[in-house]
Amino acid sequence: MRGVHTTGFLLALIVPILFMTVWDGVYLVREGAYLLSLLLRAEPVERVRFQPHLDEPTAALFDSTASIRAFAQQQLGLAADSNFSRYVRTDKDYLVTVVSAAGRYSFRRYYWDYPLFGRAPYRGFFSAQQAQREAERLRQAGWDVMVRRVHAFSLLGVAGDPLYSFMSNYTTYRLASLIFHEQTHSTIWLRNQVQFNEELAVFVEHQGALLYLRARYGEDSSEYRTALAAREDRQRFREMIAGLRMDLDRLYGSQKERGEMLIEKERIIEDFRYDFSLNYDEHFETETFRNFGRMPINNALLDLYTTYSGEIGLLYDLFYAADRDLPATIALLQRVRAWPDDPRGYIREVLIPELQYLSTQSEPATPDLAPQQNAVPN
Repeated sequence: MRGVHTTGFLLALIVPILFMTVWDGVYLVREGAYLLSLLLRAEPVERVRFQPHLDEPTAALFDSTASIRAFAQQQLGLAADSNFSRYVRTDKDYLVTVVSAAGRYSFRRYYWDYPLFGRAPYRGFFSAQQAQREAERLRQAGWDVMVRRVHAFSLLGVAGDPLYSFMSNYTTYRLASLIFHEQTHSTIWLRNQVQFNEELAVFVEHQGALLYLRARYGEDSSEYRTALAAREDRQRFREMIAGLRMDLDRLYGSQKERGEMLIEKERIIEDFRYDFSLNYDEHFETETFRNFGRMPINNALLDLYTTYSGEIGLLYDLFYAADRDLPATIALLQRVRAWPDDPRGYIREVLIPELQYLSTQSEPATPDLAPQQNAVPN
């Protein structure tokens, strides 16, 4: 890796979003050292590509990544950087274990402070054992806790996000979604606006992946049609989670005693779980959420979905106002930096009214919702 022998670059390598300079020195040294070891092992994709005995799945991963990166930059207008141009071999099938927490009788989030990048409602650990220790500490303090495996996180331009060997098993849709998500973080990131940042990345990853699949395989392909069905399932799932959260919010706002409230909370969740599993095939077309009914549902899990999609509808409002032109929408969203403390207010009060005004000044054009098939970079 170029420059790894300079002190400044070594320091820069250990400050990604999940592992930023934290006042907890033990955490910083432990997690930062492991991250640094991964990045120092990263090899340029173009070097690995020509190594003897390169297996076919890895070669396909490199080819797909090159195409998706070019599409992200040239067709969507996302950051042109070194992300996903290096490769790390690992025995793990995921990257980090992430802990998040919410109140046991409310949806109040637990935050960790990251001085350079602000507060975040999650903390990542390369060691699953360390993550479980943190989770147990929070449980003992009275929080609902969620522990999950994560396959990537953004370094926000501090250093290039690498590919990992376990990604060779990804479908094209999953790989495109991951790359578009992380490239969105590299393109637009607002301090102390984690939910907005995540909603934006989720919006771009899903819409971008649809455009990519349509351009690469065509509208009649199984890849594209499955992705469309998954989009409808996600919308239905968001509605169901919002309904469950609303029921629990009403409970938490009642005057019931904590013991009675806990019993009622468990009943509401179990009723939801039963209906979700029993009627899954009536609600969903794909298998995307099949296992949700088997998960330990609590406030931390429900709030996690809110972090990633709670107010994502506003981004779709902007998208529709922009005639469903995703590159134009991304370009407009670059301007949210003008109101870093209230990006949603800027979208509501400036961007959408501006588009609505412009639409009254001229005849609206019928947008081309996706680049043509030959627009997919090779």
